[in-house]
Amino acid sequence: MICSQEGNSSTHLSTRQISAELNISQMSVCRIAKRSLRLKSFRRVPAQVINDMTRQKRLEHARALLRRVNVRKTKDVFFTDEKNFYLNPPICNQNNHVWSAGRKTDVEPHRLLVERE
Repeated sequence: MICSQEGNSSTHLSTRQISAELNISQMSVCRIAKRSLRLKSFRRVPAQVINDMTRQKRLEHARALLRRVNVRKTKDVFFTDEKNFYLNPPICNQNNHVWSAGRKTDVEPHRLLVERE
C-alpha cells in the first residue's frame, strides 16, 4: 500500500489510512515500512510553479534591470522584503510524506515537490 505511490503520486495511502484499513497501529505501519521494507520517509517540499510564460517574464525583467543598472549604480540598489500571495491555500506539509527506498536525491522531483501558483 505504501509502495503504490511509486508509479503515480495520487495513488498512495498515508500511514494513518493504512493502519485504519488493516486494523493495526500507525506505529506498526511505520515500523514495517522502515524495518521490513527498508523504506525512508521524506517530506514533500513546496515549490513555485514555473511555466514557459513565467520564465519569459522573469528573463525580460532581469534584462531590463541589467539595462537600467550599471556597475557604478549597483551601490545605490536596495532590495526590500516582499510578501508572497498564493492563489492556492497553503498545505500542511508536516503530514505530507513520500516513502522511498533510496536517498532523497533519488526521488523523482514530481513526487517530492508540491507545486503552487
